[in-house]
Amino acid sequence: VALACALGAERCEIYSDVDGLYSGDPKLFENPRHIPEVDYETLYDITSFGAKVVHPRAVELARKYQIPILLASSITTEGKSTMVKSTAMEGIKFAGVSGMPQIFWFEVKIPVIGLHELLRRLDRLRTLVKNPAISVENDIATVKFWAPPEAEGEISAALETISDSEIKKGRYAIVSVSGWELAESPESIETIVRLLAENRIPFVYLGTTNRSVFVVIPQEHFRRTQQIFHDKLVA
Repeated sequence: VALACALGAERCEIYSDVDGLYSGDPKLFENPRHIPEVDYETLYDITSFGAKVVHPRAVELARKYQIPILLASSITTEGKSTMVKSTAMEGIKFAGVSGMPQIFWFEVKIPVIGLHELLRRLDRLRTLVKNPAISVENDIATVKFWAPPEAEGEISAALETISDSEIKKGRYAIVSVSGWELAESPESIETIVRLLAENRIPFVYLGTTNRSVFVVIPQEHFRRTQQIFHDKLVA
């Protein structure tokens, strides 16, 4: 993708062992729905939350330079593929489910006066710190975020020397549902919360991006949560 952007190509074609994007990992879900078109932002979220179809950075570059991406198979002749472009998902509320079976979840409490230093350190690690959220109550700021397991050591080292801070971290899993303006739909978020409650799946955090709703859950509930979201929302 970087080469296509540098050359000003009309589009970038990526061939692999899968014929494009599906509503869930074909290795995990029975008969997932094939997605023939997807917009950059939705695909960026799907891949950022664990789908391996293409690297999130490649999607980010394609979006920046408006280079369409064709995702196709190099081993099948069925002719399926997925075109990634600027507007393709409009009207499709639930597009796909993705997730990671292991992440580290961080919660940092610090007096508001020290928040600037905390954010300065996190900014140095911005490629590792995912979906940060900040709240303030009684002059105490709470910063919550998740990180891939390989980033835990570097992030912990950066945080441990900040004075007057209280740091909690733990191993969890993350599952996301992505789609067009999904996070702007209270009805969709209510449906996701209801599914979690009905199936007695606890969660420590529910967050949103422009295209996704994600939940941080105990690791033992990872596979079941993915299956429920896919069966009830996407399939």
